[in-house]
Amino acid sequence: MLRVFRHGIKLVLAACRYPIPERYVTNRSVILVTHFPDSFQHQKPPYRDAYFGNLAHWLENRGERVLILGQPQGEVFPTTDRCRSFDGFALATTGHALSLHDAFRLALSAFLSGFRLRLSGEGFPNFNGLIRESLKHSVIHKGMGLIVKRSLQNLLDRNPNARVIHIYENNPWERGVALAAKNRPDPRDVIGFLHCAVLPAHLKNVVTPEEIPIRPAPDRIVCTGPAARDIFLSLGAHDPDRVFSGCNLRGPEFSRLVPRHDPPQTIHTVLVVLEGLEKMVGLLRFAECAARLSPGYRFIVRAHPAYPYERLARLAGIETGPAGPLRKSDIGDLQEDLERADAVLYQGSTVALIAGFMGIPLMRFEGDSLLTDDPLFDCDLLKRRVRQPQDVASAIRSFLSLPMNDYRIEMQQRQGYILRYLAPPSDQAHEPFLPQEKLQYPSRPIS
Repeated sequence: MLRVFRHGIKLVLAACRYPIPERYVTNRSVILVTHFPDSFQHQKPPYRDAYFGNLAHWLENRGERVLILGQPQGEVFPTTDRCRSFDGFALATTGHALSLHDAFRLALSAFLSGFRLRLSGEGFPNFNGLIRESLKHSVIHKGMGLIVKRSLQNLLDRNPNARVIHIYENNPWERGVALAAKNRPDPRDVIGFLHCAVLPAHLKNVVTPEEIPIRPAPDRIVCTGPAARDIFLSLGAHDPDRVFSGCNLRGPEFSRLVPRHDPPQTIHTVLVVLEGLEKMVGLLRFAECAARLSPGYRFIVRAHPAYPYERLARLAGIETGPAGPLRKSDIGDLQEDLERADAVLYQGSTVALIAGFMGIPLMRFEGDSLLTDDPLFDCDLLKRRVRQPQDVASAIRSFLSLPMNDYRIEMQQRQGYILRYLAPPSDQAHEPFLPQEKLQYPSRPIS
């Protein structure tokens, strides 16, 4: 309860210190619900959303009046202040639509729901520790979801004709968005944008027929392309008429990438790309062992911004100094890192899609997961699966022995698949974000 209450109070106090113009939160036809990551504090105009890209600009160019409602993921006060830095563009945090009274009531509601669950679990003494840990997280998730729900409800009271578009991963807070948007006298469209890779390992994407009538959900789910839509529809009882093929709003812009047209003559530098997850410890240990077995190759590690390399290395128990076989990337720009790589070693990072489009040979660490988290699990072109550290050297030799014609054919086919997975933005690919009455193809994927 205290964590939820503290977060709610921070949101409200920051909004009081850094208010936004009244016109930003009234007379809106669309509310985009997103996250404001740490990088938002340093973003320069014009505004580009970390998840929706330039969708707000595209909608406004078509006569919509858009409000971006962001949940601060870093420091609340600098993020709230930053909302005022984009002249003429309406941005707000959830705190701009909350009161101190709201913050207290929401924290109390989350606490009481956890208390009731705790009482109901007293009949299972053997699971007390597990139940306690689960309850702690469920109370926090519910509290954060209630904050978003209450904030959106307050905004919809002032903008009764607004429809809602939110980033979608079937997280608990998104259900609060759906409830707020639908529990009003004249509900409008609720659209969820599945902005990330669709993976079988993400079990939260799986929906059973029994859940559909009781689980709050968007009226429409938009994926990043036809291939992503096909994979999503394979994960449970999703209604194909409610799942659309859109485009890759986040980037990168593939037109700016420089693809390779010939197979590598030599492979010297292997770029190891990590995700912002503790489970990357396994990949890091694997890479270190492979580097020790193959000292002729240089292994460069590119960590995720949310999880520094040094932190993961400590968890993995590996050496990070000059004597170690791995080197930390010293390049901030992803494209530059990829351009100097001869091959990429990854597990589940979506960087593999970008590297794959550029024609870089890929090595996928299989690990021991029962369900794959490989964003290219459905595409093995110019990719080798490695399970043991010694497999890396074998994979490299197989890439070097690949005939030029075979390389070019595989690269062309892989680029085509990735463009179907992360479709480039276009007017037609943006159509699923329009109001229901403006949709031309309600039950057909837009390709």
